Amino acid sequence: MNRAIIIVIQTLIVLGFFAGWEIGARTETINPEWFTPPLLVVERLLGEVGAGTFPVHLWATTIETLVGFAAGVIGGVALGVVLGTMRRLREVLMPYLLAVYGIPRPALAPVFVLWFGIGLFSKFALIFSLVYFLLVIYVIVGFRAVNPAPIAFARTTGASRRQILFKIIVPSVMPYVFAGMKLGIGMAIVGAVVGEIIASEAGLGYYIYQSSQRADTAGIYVGLAALAVVSLVLVFAMEWLDRRLFHWRR
Repeated sequence: MNRAIIIVIQTLIVLGFFAGWEIGARTETINPEWFTPPLLVVERLLGEVGAGTFPVHLWATTIETLVGFAAGVIGGVALGVVLGTMRRLREVLMPYLLAVYGIPRPALAPVFVLWFGIGLFSKFALIFSLVYFLLVIYVIVGFRAVNPAPIAFARTTGASRRQILFKIIVPSVMPYVFAGMKLGIGMAIVGAVVGEIIASEAGLGYYIYQSSQRADTAGIYVGLAALAVVSLVLVFAMEWLDRRLFHWRR
C-alpha cells in the first residue's frame, strides 16, 4: 500500500475518533464530566499556554526526560560494551543485573525521593535507572548476535582487535542499541511522569495529579494531550534517526 494512502487512512481514523468523542460528549451519549469534549480541551490548553504557567510544566518534563534518557543511554551502552567483550565478567555480573532489572522501577521512586529529594535529580535518577538497564541488556544481546564468520575472516587477514571491534562488531550492535533507545524513550517519559506524581513541584505528571485532586477532568486531558505530543515528537525523532542511520537494513 502506498505510504501516502496509509497516512491518509491514519489521519481519517484519528479525526473520526475525536469527532465521535466530540459528538458523543456534546450530546451526552457519553458522560461529558468523564470525557471532556476535545474542542474544550484544546481551548483549555491554549488558555493555559497563554497564561504562561503550563509551558513551565511542559519544559520540566521534557528536560527530565531528555537528560535522564541521554545519561541512561551513555551509561548503559558503556557497560554493555564492557560486558559484551568480557565474557567472564558478564557471567559474574549478569545475575545481579537481571535481579535489579526485574525490580519495578516505579516502586523505587519513593527511595529516590528519599535519597535525592523532590527536585530534578530524583527524576533523573529514576529515568536513568529505567533506561540504563534496558540498554545494557540490548547491547549484550547485540554482541551475542554478531555473526562470527566476518570476525574469523578478519583475523585471518591480520586485523587487530580494535579494527574488529569498530569495523565489524560495533556496526552489528548499533541496530540493537537503537532498538533499545526507541523502547527506552517511552520508558523515560513514564519515569518522568511517575516521579512527578510521587513528589514534584512542576512537570506534566504533577499537573495531571493536581488536576485529578481538584476533579478537573479538562485539566487531566490537557496534561495527557501534552504528554502525547512530547511522546510523539521524541518517538518520531528516534524513528527518523533509525531510518537515516540504518537504511541499509531495509
